[in-house]
Amino acid sequence: MTLKRGFQFEFEIPSGWRDDSDSPRRIVVHGPHDEELIVSGAVVAERAPGATGRQDQVRTLFDRTVLVAKSVLEKQGLQKVDEHQPDWDAELPVYRLSALSPDAKVAFLQAVAQGTAGVLYMTLESPIDQDPQASFSRFISSVRTVSFTA
Repeated sequence: MTLKRGFQFEFEIPSGWRDDSDSPRRIVVHGPHDEELIVSGAVVAERAPGATGRQDQVRTLFDRTVLVAKSVLEKQGLQKVDEHQPDWDAELPVYRLSALSPDAKVAFLQAVAQGTAGVLYMTLESPIDQDPQASFSRFISSVRTVSFTA
């Protein structure tokens, strides 16, 4: 496993996956069986004293990112399979959405995680025969919030 940090989160890239990131705005890794994992995120700058304003901004960003995830499925003509709302009592609330290609050979999995200072948007595209749900679940369970303040 390779530990990566970005967007005030850290997460583990699976062993044997190749980092093909081309921008500091997103992390792109490829698995040995044509899997593609893309991770991007946004950090909300602290604008006012106290955490309440920032928390509201992070929640708004989370809600908007969930809408983006849903619209991606519609625009791509994918068949939605499953949707899981976040557990707001969890340390890291995560919204998950699963879909299949029209021929049902490729899984498209998306997740949005809400941290204390930002949001992480994750997608996995994988052949269905590679057990993408298990791979994506392992990846999501490795995600943690971190602070980069000195």
